[in-house]
Amino acid sequence: MNLSPASQALAYRVWGYCKPLGWGQTCADVAQALDETPQRIASIMRAMKWQDRFATLQRFNLDMPLRLADDTGHAIITSQMRMDE
Repeated sequence: MNLSPASQALAYRVWGYCKPLGWGQTCADVAQALDETPQRIASIMRAMKWQDRFATLQRFNLDMPLRLADDTGHAIITSQMRMDE
């Protein structure tokens, strides 16, 4: 890891933003919060080997039903739920 001082400073800002919130942020979320481009955040993410710490939209299949737990801990599939429940 041979980052310029500016990139090291940005990596610290990314760490400082994500550490208290959790690492499940997307590059776009972090970029917007830090007033940087998503590409710049992605390059820091790769340089620091933080790829597994960030959320990506590709991880989620939006066509799959969302699974939630009811009060008893049993799974509920949202495609089976009615909006008035």
